[in-house]
Amino acid sequence: MIPPWQLSQESESLDRRLNEVRRLTSFIDEQAPGVDSVGVGVDERASFVLFDALKKLETLAEVAADESTSPANLARLNEQFQAGLAEITDYIGSANTDKLTLLAGQRTSSTTSPIEIGTDQQTFTGQAVALGSRDDPIENLVGDEQFTVVIKRFDESFTIDINLADIEGPLSINAVVDHINTQITAVPATDSNGDPILRANGDPIPKFTTRFGIKTDDNFDHAIEVRTSLFEEVRLVPAVSEPSLFVTTNRTALRGDDPEQSRVTRFDDVAGAIVEATRTEIVGIDGRATRIAELTPTEDEDDVAGPVAAATTTAAVAVDSEGSFTRWGLLRAILAISRIWRPTVRMCFSPRSIHWAMWSSPAFWAAPPMPKPFRWRWIARIM
Repeated sequence: MIPPWQLSQESESLDRRLNEVRRLTSFIDEQAPGVDSVGVGVDERASFVLFDALKKLETLAEVAADESTSPANLARLNEQFQAGLAEITDYIGSANTDKLTLLAGQRTSSTTSPIEIGTDQQTFTGQAVALGSRDDPIENLVGDEQFTVVIKRFDESFTIDINLADIEGPLSINAVVDHINTQITAVPATDSNGDPILRANGDPIPKFTTRFGIKTDDNFDHAIEVRTSLFEEVRLVPAVSEPSLFVTTNRTALRGDDPEQSRVTRFDDVAGAIVEATRTEIVGIDGRATRIAELTPTEDEDDVAGPVAAATTTAAVAVDSEGSFTRWGLLRAILAISRIWRPTVRMCFSPRSIHWAMWSSPAFWAAPPMPKPFRWRWIARIM
């Protein structure tokens, strides 16, 4: 099948098409003749622009495959071909589409994904940081803030340092986003020799397709949005990390029936005044006792029984470079299987999630079964 816009090209000679390609300043031309003929839909227009660019690459490949092409011409053709291919790859990762997904890679009849479909997120929008005009200064920004954008592309990680002090003029959300994108696009794509890959007009092609943008809601609140691709992962980390001290303690019962609790305290400015930054109380929940309390009638029907705490102690704590900590200790709870069985629990805490890994003893499987609703009902709560 020949697309309607290609009918006139079929009659053109290879030499004429080559001359047109050699005069190009860019392989991606969103104003190319015939773009308007495909309609106003962003998917249709993106498809045509990509098809048009690939046809230009095909012209170079046909000339290179001709046995009469000299080695000197082959070198020039290859240089323009690599520049065009890099430009097309960049367009595939950044094209504005609706229901169309563009991917770059080797064509295969089948593929097996190492990840679950739907778990990856290529666009992330943060909380609103600016109100009103996008050119108004952002509140609480001093101007000396620094952070690092870490972009992982395939198996390599690259760091891009961002310093807001380099921004001239008001620190608006427009200025911040433009500055970040300028630093990202300043990293050029390189060939196998490590040389920058250039567009037809001589400009270097950016290495990354990740870009920062601005998302505005109906209330004209503005948030920073990160738009990446299937091939890139993005992390934001502080450029300078000050040392902190984490201290873990176990609190004994204040009353006879109060369970032990564990506490992790973070101290900052350890070389100076030593300031307490955060204090986290950690206590396990006795699932069986909580269930019994919920089912026990009370005189006041509106009085709902809360969770019943279980004694929790900490033996050690480990902290990673981002301030998330892991504690090891014992969670002692009254279980249906045995009042003296005490499982060892490893709890991994991060600011937004709590992960559990529990190792049980063989006695668990020999014990009478617990009701299904709370056999695996283990809950950690940060007080």
